[in-house]
Amino acid sequence: MTQKDIEFVLNNENISHESVITIGDGINDIEMLKKYNGVTVDGAIPDVIAVSAYQYPNVSDLIQDIL
Repeated sequence: MTQKDIEFVLNNENISHESVITIGDGINDIEMLKKYNGVTVDGAIPDVIAVSAYQYPNVSDLIQDIL
């Protein structure tokens, strides 16, 4: 999903940026992580970890925290 896609959903569903959590592990995810409460998983590159709010061992652990 691109930032343009995320913005489309947010605008059409009247969702605030603060309500969005994104997860990424690659250089291409950095802007998204900065803009939308970004988290990453173990094994992500250092540049991505540096911009992430939190780091999780895996996606499953993130989902459990959200729920």
